[in-house]
Amino acid sequence: MIDNPDYTINLEAKDDAKTLYYRVSVSDTDGNVVKGFTHRTENYNEALIYAQTFFDELTKSNIVVASYIEQPGVIAGQGALYAIGSFAATSPNEDEFYNSLSEEFLEHCRREPNPDVNIIFRKIVNRHKLNLYKESRLLTKLQQLDIIEESDDYNEHWIEE
Repeated sequence: MIDNPDYTINLEAKDDAKTLYYRVSVSDTDGNVVKGFTHRTENYNEALIYAQTFFDELTKSNIVVASYIEQPGVIAGQGALYAIGSFAATSPNEDEFYNSLSEEFLEHCRREPNPDVNIIFRKIVNRHKLNLYKESRLLTKLQQLDIIEESDDYNEHWIEE
């Protein structure tokens, strides 16, 4: 069994100045970031592609590579995926992504004393940089899970920007 990888691919969510972005980097056994193997983006799928590309590039040589992948929408404290010798994650399943956002929505509702669903919804949309399509998919998912009610008498979105 291999204990220590030669390099580790890191995909981490960073939240600086209320802007969520994903940072992909490669670190050696001492934890130093390897020059030329870093990327920063607000798009998780793009970060995942860079992480996979870095992993594939490094595994062409006869070195042991590990990957540490944080998942989007994961509630704090749940950890991340880690694997030595194989890539820890594939492209996220869209349904799982919206399920995790729904869980995050519920977690916010539980934590706040007087939760306002509109404000919580906006926070999640802004935090994860959801475009209008993804925002409507999240709204549909919340309705499917009976977290919020669908309003038949009102044709427009009940949550406004």
